[in-house]
Amino acid sequence: MYKSVLISFTFFFICSCADNRDSWLQKYQNTKCAWAKVHIKFKNDSIQSITKLNDELNSIKEDIDKISKPVQYQTEVLKNKISNVRIKYLSESRKIYEEQEQVYGHISTPEFEKKQEQNNDNNNREVLILENKIAVLQSKLNNNTNYQELVLKQNSLKQRIAKTTNGVQEKYKVSFDHLQKELDDQNYNYKYILEKLNKTEKQNFENQRERIRANPCK
Repeated sequence: MYKSVLISFTFFFICSCADNRDSWLQKYQNTKCAWAKVHIKFKNDSIQSITKLNDELNSIKEDIDKISKPVQYQTEVLKNKISNVRIKYLSESRKIYEEQEQVYGHISTPEFEKKQEQNNDNNNREVLILENKIAVLQSKLNNNTNYQELVLKQNSLKQRIAKTTNGVQEKYKVSFDHLQKELDDQNYNYKYILEKLNKTEKQNFENQRERIRANPCK
């Protein structure tokens, strides 16, 4: 009698565990499939809402680049010249120092200081000329009416895209939040069920969950 009851209880326990797993897997699949469907709608809505705006934005960017790229190129050329000037006068400064060291060691002299000061002045003068040229280029760009109008349009479009994107996100927020709550609860239950399983059962259960993740609406 006792043995019969024990066998019946064991059988009931095994069936109960299996039922729990099947029930959890079905609910999990339903939630993951619902999430996938909502995400597709969200993605399509986002694309439809901002594709035209993005096309306009790209077109404006091309027009801006036509004006700004030549200025950027000239600016880079001038910056490279500045770097070369600094290298040239740094090399000259080292040469002056080495000549001084050969004759006087580490002792400074008025002539040495005068040469170094003159070298620094020459460096600063040449660099300043080039920096002023860069400033003139940037000023012309900033005062270009067409360029200013394009930049304003670009900024306005970016704001519209951000606002539209936020609107689409807000539209689907309730659905995503609800589904995320379900997933959080299901993940908690998943860990609870997993603790009751042996090694083989755990592996099978995990594999079933991964198959659902890979293709939830199958």
